[in-house]
Amino acid sequence: SLLDVGTGSGVLSIAAAKLGVSRIQAIDNDPTAVEVAEENVATNSVWDQVEVSGIPLSEIEERFQVVVANIIAPVLRRLAPDLVTSTAAGGHVLLSGILIEEVDEVSRFFCELGMVEQSRDSENGWSCLHLRRDQN
Repeated sequence: SLLDVGTGSGVLSIAAAKLGVSRIQAIDNDPTAVEVAEENVATNSVWDQVEVSGIPLSEIEERFQVVVANIIAPVLRRLAPDLVTSTAAGGHVLLSGILIEEVDEVSRFFCELGMVEQSRDSENGWSCLHLRRDQN
């Protein structure tokens, strides 16, 4: 299962579905993004795997094996407690949209909430973090 937070166009959800993830929840707080993501999910024939909605992250009750968010660092810090809560024990969080100069702070912030950094990658001024939630 995968949760795509701030799905935008839905590209991460669509890619995950094409790679075989069977249960994907894609959310965004922008109604236009939800509409665009729904159209893209239909165009790519993955509507049986991807559910798109405007439900707030704080109202998600399901726990996901993978949580992805391509969002800037200040928003990631604000959403951090709910992102961690939405991750199943032993699950993975992939964060991108982080400026290189902010990646250490974002990692530290999530690690203080019980995540363990697994890896990071940077390119052209941007970083991606792979974190894992403790088994507890």
